[in-house]
Amino acid sequence: MVVIRYFADATTMRLALEKGEIDFAFKSFNPSDINDLQKSDKIQTIKGQGPYIRYICFQCKTAPFTNNIVRQGVAAAVNRPEIIKKVFLGQNAPLYSMVPAGMWTHEESFKKAFGDGNIQKSKELLAKAGYNANNKLKFDFWYTPSHYGDTEVDMAAVLKAQFEATGVMEVTVKSAEWATYKDNWRNQVMPVYLLGWYPDYLDPDNYNGCLCRDRGVQGKWHFLL
Repeated sequence: MVVIRYFADATTMRLALEKGEIDFAFKSFNPSDINDLQKSDKIQTIKGQGPYIRYICFQCKTAPFTNNIVRQGVAAAVNRPEIIKKVFLGQNAPLYSMVPAGMWTHEESFKKAFGDGNIQKSKELLAKAGYNANNKLKFDFWYTPSHYGDTEVDMAAVLKAQFEATGVMEVTVKSAEWATYKDNWRNQVMPVYLLGWYPDYLDPDNYNGCLCRDRGVQGKWHFLL
């Protein structure tokens, strides 16, 4: 018999594991918890390549993100290795495709297009859309604080810093709990926001098909973290 338990936060789940109240746990410990648990003689940790991905969404029906050059300009500023280092303490891997690494059809297309933290490319693209240091691209950037774990607030903060490092973007970070967050994206309230994907089945189609449709929500352009 298998009993499944849910926990309100990563700290409570870690304590339950250390006390022997649960036998197995995953998704989502804090990176600092993982580092500590790996040093424990009483707990076995198993590492493996995972199919979970994170990405940024743009609401393509909301100006100025109706312009693909603006979306590309924002995307070019994203520095994945910095996110991995600062937010996840080196425990995750950067992704440059709609399909996870290790799965057939995976190609690092986004790396070829932009690289990482390409400030110059970001500024050049946004300049084409009329944005510069005197006329900054200003937008709200949304995240949900608990659904993807306690690291989400740090993820949003690092990304805000990366966007604003261009000198031509001004970002206001906002958040909402998951129920409201889902309503916000369905109602096209959030111009730029974070989401993630856990596959329904391990096949590239589940990423390319479902992510592009995003379960019936239209008008978005995705760029993976």
